[in-house]
Amino acid sequence: MGLLDLFKKKAAGGGSQDVSWSLSRKIKKAHNRFTQADERMGALYGLQEDGSEPAIKALVKRLTFYVEPLTTDEREKEYVKSVLLERGQQVVPHLVESIRTSNSIQWQLALYHDLAAEEEVLATLLGIIEGYDTEYEKNPQRKIQIIDALGSWRSDRVASVLLRFLEDVDEEVRYQTVQSLLRQDPEVVRDRLLTVALQDQSNRILDLVIEGFVAGGIPIKGFPARKQFEDLLGPDMSVDKQGVIKKRPPRSP
Repeated sequence: MGLLDLFKKKAAGGGSQDVSWSLSRKIKKAHNRFTQADERMGALYGLQEDGSEPAIKALVKRLTFYVEPLTTDEREKEYVKSVLLERGQQVVPHLVESIRTSNSIQWQLALYHDLAAEEEVLATLLGIIEGYDTEYEKNPQRKIQIIDALGSWRSDRVASVLLRFLEDVDEEVRYQTVQSLLRQDPEVVRDRLLTVALQDQSNRILDLVIEGFVAGGIPIKGFPARKQFEDLLGPDMSVDKQGVIKKRPPRSP
């Protein structure tokens, strides 16, 4: 065994590739949110120069956590994003894995959009969200962020996948699901959204549905429980002959 082999160990995160002692130190510094900013930035420079798969994976991981102050955090992440963009398709598998496993995925999603075709991104997100159930989970943030991202695509497939999360036990998940469904074809989602507004115990979900229907001019005409829904509208709301909810103009003083 050579001398350098004595200083090798498995990459952090369970990767199959060995990393040198030097690279391991850089990864550790890059992921330490409490170290000095200039030391962490120096470690990020080192990872960029290394360019190996463990280094790329470590750079992606830097996108998953925050440091103080916010200006430092954004500066580091913008640097990491620029480095990863230059690496192109080499980065994509690491981004997908991070989106599948990390709690914070906002930066990875944005970078994935820059590096892959829309069809690939959509297929990946649908594949991930279809693996979720609607039961309790300790930290639903990844689920919420993916549901939010899927709302950017208007399609029957997206709508059908998202509809079941209206039954999620987490109110925040249901709220984000309503937001994303309000961007879909009203003919596909209207009755389910109105039913949720009637049945969900969350007042802010009711308010969100009403606001969404007002903003989108979505008629409630033909909804079987229309009368019950209209009873939930405040005194500042009215429904016209086409079944569209309108806000009454404010009274003159």
